[in-house]
Amino acid sequence: MIRWPDSANSHFPDIFIPIAEESRLINDIGIWVIKTAIKQLSEWQKKYSDALYMSVNISPMQLHDSALLDLLKSITSKYDISPELVTLEITETALLEHNDTTVKTLKDLSAYGFKIALDDFGMGYSSISHLTNFVIDVVKIDKSMQPVDKNDNKRKNLLEAFAMMLIQLNFKVVAEGVETEEQLSLCKTLHIDLIQGYLLSVPMSADKVELQLNTAFHNVLA
Repeated sequence: MIRWPDSANSHFPDIFIPIAEESRLINDIGIWVIKTAIKQLSEWQKKYSDALYMSVNISPMQLHDSALLDLLKSITSKYDISPELVTLEITETALLEHNDTTVKTLKDLSAYGFKIALDDFGMGYSSISHLTNFVIDVVKIDKSMQPVDKNDNKRKNLLEAFAMMLIQLNFKVVAEGVETEEQLSLCKTLHIDLIQGYLLSVPMSADKVELQLNTAFHNVLA
């Protein structure tokens, strides 16, 4: 997860991303993120497995840039990365305007092979119509849908309803914000495809991720 900058006080994306978008610095930051992520994926594929894949967050403003596809083509080609192994995560904010450029950009990215993930579904501006009006492969259910304890039946029922609907619509489903064994057990019961949250890991640097990969692949080969 990106931080800004390397300093005594770490600033989280929720703080600096809106400022970067307002100041139009987000495109430069976004380009750096894409290049850094794809380069890192290439290094890990060579070292561990070519089946590894990467998810990259894309700002709504980047989707307004008709040159985004050419940029991604160039970077993935440079590092010999198949686009099918790159998932581009967007928020529903990017879909609110139903901008023609945004629609075309998403279609072109999907046609080239990139996976499109809808992030934070169930929070804020969520609309069922987005699931049918846009090219989407993966839906990530927002962490606010996770029950806080075993008596939190409202959130539990909401999570179950979302999961059942999305699975029925043939989306790959990711549960965000999984922090307890009870939440993990519920996600397994609901046949949710992937989980994300502090129960697995906090955000970490590439060096720390590599330590985890070393351990995982050593255990597989042992």
